[in-house]
Amino acid sequence: MTENLASALASGIWTYDGRPYEALFISGSCDDGPKLRCEVLVQGIPAFAKTRDYADVYQWVATAGFVRPSGEPFLGGYPAELDDPMDRLARSLD
Repeated sequence: MTENLASALASGIWTYDGRPYEALFISGSCDDGPKLRCEVLVQGIPAFAKTRDYADVYQWVATAGFVRPSGEPFLGGYPAELDDPMDRLARSLD
């Protein structure tokens, strides 16, 4: 399961500008039920960020060798000055 999880994290975590995160915080837990089930939380802090307020947060569930996202990621790891241009772009595509 470790290799599957590492592969999912490597392919599923991206910064808005393609540069590596300055810091990654990874936590997880597993239960001991009849089927092993683990939850993994990853918080990525981009290089420009001075605080964790600009973090991307990803969640995965791993069971029986399968790793899948658990919901949509929270993507806050971009500069605040991009809020207005991205909002205008999204509204123009609606």
